[in-house]
Amino acid sequence: MTLEYLTVDSPHHLTSIYNLLSYTPRLRRLSVGHILCNSYRPLEQFILPRNLTSISLCYWSLSFDEFASFIAITGSGLEFLRISITDETALSNAYQWQQLILRHMPRLRTFLFDYHGPLIKDADGNNCCRTLLDEFSSPFWIERQWFFAHTHCHNLFKEEYLSFYSTKMLRRRFCQIDESLDNKICSYQDRIFNLSFGPHISMKNENIVANFPFQFPRVTQLELIDNYYTINIDSFINNLSHIFILTNITYLKISFNNQLLNNFVKLLNRMPNVQTLILDVRPSSQMEVSSDQQTNTVDFVCNNNVRFLEIIGKLALATVQLINKLFPRMERLEIQSRGDALISFVRTLLSNRINNSHLFSLVFDGDDAMIKQLKTMIDNEKLVDNYNIERRWLELCLWW
Repeated sequence: MTLEYLTVDSPHHLTSIYNLLSYTPRLRRLSVGHILCNSYRPLEQFILPRNLTSISLCYWSLSFDEFASFIAITGSGLEFLRISITDETALSNAYQWQQLILRHMPRLRTFLFDYHGPLIKDADGNNCCRTLLDEFSSPFWIERQWFFAHTHCHNLFKEEYLSFYSTKMLRRRFCQIDESLDNKICSYQDRIFNLSFGPHISMKNENIVANFPFQFPRVTQLELIDNYYTINIDSFINNLSHIFILTNITYLKISFNNQLLNNFVKLLNRMPNVQTLILDVRPSSQMEVSSDQQTNTVDFVCNNNVRFLEIIGKLALATVQLINKLFPRMERLEIQSRGDALISFVRTLLSNRINNSHLFSLVFDGDDAMIKQLKTMIDNEKLVDNYNIERRWLELCLWW
């Protein structure tokens, strides 16, 4: 075959990769998704592509020794290697990587490394972050201009996690989904780690404080976790603006309370370039609401550029009536409402489109019976002239 570039999503095991390499002798670049299993059986006549110079391994969950065996077969001509690995043996020591590169990847010029997994600790239970950074700062790494940094997270189960990565890996998530930044796990902080993070970061609102030690100028996708309404909104926005460049944010996921629209509008107006907005609606009972924070909806000035809005949870009817005014440039809306609540939502939204001439699509959960109900309502009340409703996978899509 004359194939030169190959991307494989999730091969069942390494044998699949070796088989593919045997039939692509002119392959130059290989990118592989999840590697979860190693049941390699040597092929009788394995022919390594002689022009293979680039390998990207997006999610390697096997051990370092298994990776070393793979590279011993495929790495002789490599000039570019990118690997994201989750097994703790990957960080046993830096010397094993140095020897692997010298022996089996002598032509390597670009080495992009990312470990994301359990925090590495010594026999006494102390974290090894400083030791790792010292080991990966020897002349071998400095001469090649390969530098590393680290940070920490707590995952969904409150386990301490470590991210150890090449500083040139700019387009990476700060923490995996359902994890949040925790700079208290380790007393040693890198001066440059914050400059390499982007585009996505997930942070607890309790960490948005005046003395937060880092800034993240490359972040464009921001997820704020937990309640931010119980604190002074002006102070919160001011602190946030010292951590992120708010005008760079194009994606925002945030908790939302029906009674505190003023605070939400203030915050969103400081992020005029947000185009994708995810609202996680919280009932008032889950959020502390003081009397001076109650919403006054008389004069909203909305200067946002939201084009796609997703609503998780149930909005109050009064808030639904304001959606088109809150997001005057909104084009698509995805909602998670069912039954009568959905019918009421769609009726209210379509009846109040005077403030928004851009909206053309709604996506929601429903079945064939819901399609019939919506068609009857729209036709009888003449809410939209030309429209279509159809099922797309598990969702219904209404557009006009």
